[in-house]
Amino acid sequence: MMGYSDLSQTTKGIHLRLKSRAFVIEEPTSGVRVAIVVADLGMVFNSIKKDILRKLQMEFPNMYTDSNLLLSATHTHSGPGGFSDNDLFNVTAPYDRQNFDIISEEFFSLSDKHI
Repeated sequence: MMGYSDLSQTTKGIHLRLKSRAFVIEEPTSGVRVAIVVADLGMVFNSIKKDILRKLQMEFPNMYTDSNLLLSATHTHSGPGGFSDNDLFNVTAPYDRQNFDIISEEFFSLSDKHI
């Protein structure tokens, strides 16, 4: 879990499912778009955004950039930890590449379905 700073605290199973929501807004006359994805996480790190932008560039070249992709978190402390590119945030939940990949893929698949 992210943010409780209790090394003895562990989790198992699902109590409540975490959700994600994606929105793409397009200005009809100019075609300018913005994609907004909100996830039930403690926070979103730049490494996640860079990974998603890399995937979007492969799928939709030059459509999404750092300027028109917004990733946001609801700031729940019940979400997963261990997915930051900053060691400070991984102290109580060590970095786990599988967590990072799952979170990145979930953000990407949500944005991909709505783009």
